[in-house]
Amino acid sequence: MLADLLREKGRPVVLILDDPLVNSDDERFRRMELALRRAADSSLQIIILTCHEERYETLGAKIIRLSDCRNA
Repeated sequence: MLADLLREKGRPVVLILDDPLVNSDDERFRRMELALRRAADSSLQIIILTCHEERYETLGAKIIRLSDCRNA
């Protein structure tokens, strides 16, 4: 994975995904969830942008809502 090569060279690595699994069935989503967990466990920072927050709640990651970041 490109992220692994960059990390080995001492470069900071952030993976940003924009609703990557929006059209995935449940089985594919479970397999990708495992891949995301493994990537995060290897000190890779992952940011997922989604309109389907409920699908990612089981990852146990911090959820930041853009609506909470607005200045009124």
